[in-house]
Amino acid sequence: MTKADLVAEVWATHGALSRAEAARAVDTVLGLLRSALAAGRPVRIRDFGAFEIADRRARVANVPAGGARGGAPAGRRVSVAAGRRLRFAPGSRLLRALAESPRTEES
Repeated sequence: MTKADLVAEVWATHGALSRAEAARAVDTVLGLLRSALAAGRPVRIRDFGAFEIADRRARVANVPAGGARGGAPAGRRVSVAAGRRLRFAPGSRLLRALAESPRTEES
């Protein structure tokens, strides 16, 4: 399911909204989720999944092409605790928001 599919479902389900209003509603919800994760707050949606930010420390990594060893920088990633069948890959906007957000004191 894509964001456009989600907007179409919201529009079809709620007859009082225009497509533009449905798109704004979806954008608002996704923006709130993105902001919460970027601020380091966990997001838990019952019967769907839990999303948290995990800090990664810098480490030495093997580079598959050529077998050399290189440094993997510290960073942040989205940790997902979900049902066995759900996979989550964060989008570029979420990853950018995480990279630009300050780390919390708990990290």
